[in-house]
Amino acid sequence: MADKVFFISQKVLLAAMLFAMQLTAVGQDDITQDSLVKNSIDCAHQLLWTHFMDMENGLLFDYVDSEGPTAVPTPHECRMHLPNALSWWVPNENGAFFNGLYLQAVCDRWKFQKDEVTESRARKLASGLILLSNVGRTAGFIARGVSTDGVTHFPLSSVDQTYPWFYGLWKYAQSGLVNNVERSAIIDMMEFNALALDSYNWGIPCEDSIFGYFGGFSGAGFSDAARLLSILKFMHHLTGNDYWNTLYNEKLTEIPAHSEHSRLDILAGGIVYDPSLDHHSFWTSSMDQAALLELYLLEEREHIRSRFRQGLDQNARNAARHIADYAKFDNQTQLGFSPDWRLLNPLWRPQKSWEEAWELADEQLVLWDSISPRKGYELAFMMEPLNAAWIVALSGNREIMDSVKHHINNALSHYNWSTMSYSTFFIAECVYYTLYDMQQDGAFQDEYLDGL
Repeated sequence: MADKVFFISQKVLLAAMLFAMQLTAVGQDDITQDSLVKNSIDCAHQLLWTHFMDMENGLLFDYVDSEGPTAVPTPHECRMHLPNALSWWVPNENGAFFNGLYLQAVCDRWKFQKDEVTESRARKLASGLILLSNVGRTAGFIARGVSTDGVTHFPLSSVDQTYPWFYGLWKYAQSGLVNNVERSAIIDMMEFNALALDSYNWGIPCEDSIFGYFGGFSGAGFSDAARLLSILKFMHHLTGNDYWNTLYNEKLTEIPAHSEHSRLDILAGGIVYDPSLDHHSFWTSSMDQAALLELYLLEEREHIRSRFRQGLDQNARNAARHIADYAKFDNQTQLGFSPDWRLLNPLWRPQKSWEEAWELADEQLVLWDSISPRKGYELAFMMEPLNAAWIVALSGNREIMDSVKHHINNALSHYNWSTMSYSTFFIAECVYYTLYDMQQDGAFQDEYLDGL
């Protein structure tokens, strides 16, 4: 009971702090706006760590209930594939995805603050990623999350889980937070999984053989190219093994199946978005821009870097006009949210392939959206604008960044984080610290390369 009272009091305090800061924003100058944004980010950070973090396992929950993470599927439910084998719609659905991206922000926060609390939090996030590799029985498999026993997990991972796992540990290994022994162990784990994925032609293995492989990195899309090539670059830089560099150069100029263009050309063209859509799943494609930035920074050949630069700029231009959608989010909205994913179980049926699991999960989504309309609202008007802002920030293109600077600042200070049902606002920290990186003496690239 005491823990519950503490949690509620913390959330009320954060809400009051943010509301007070929003009031001070009216009519103030840029210095006050910068302070407002910084305070808002600090509030978001604190709420993530007091409300959404599984401190025992070091993993960020998608959502929790009012008394804590009691909605986590039990080991029995995981083994029964409830509500579905993909683990979609449960609170431990995106541990590798969220931890991997958020770790970048926390490492950057530590770089600028050098405080013990941030250091311990970066280590906690990294330990969660390491756990998600260790609990698997299959080489190359990265679990999405763990059950209440800290071990049991659902049988399917995905590219959206596996790539952030590599990205997060890459950023952590380069952060200056790890000693040589720890860094060596992390590199060994990354190479073990990379070699396994390479042996599967970069397919994503499932823990249960009936599900086969669920997606992979060898496709013909922008996402496939950016993620695969950046993993190869990470591994070459970390290990010094020429195998990874040779493979990188082969894959760079290779024309993947079902494409007429090499991966280099695909990346230069940017992410292809459907212009008829109001939003473009920026929340899943922002990691592709992060991957392309790493490629740009690690590549030494100027003629190739210039092609990567084309892609970075094109993605930023596509995303920039969507940042203003933050203003459509009403902090006073009363849309409903329920953490009780077990309401989806009446639709459950056995699943003998990933296709059947996907079909079931899609059916459950219709019900889930009706139970929790807040989910779609936060996706459209919080997750999408913030991830669009991160795509712009990751471009490093100062002209594009300056053209939407006011929208980015307003977005970062607009939301009352304490009203959020989902933890996906962690991306606000990614936006803030990416921008902060690039503003330090205008030497983001030089500082980055000096640390490699």
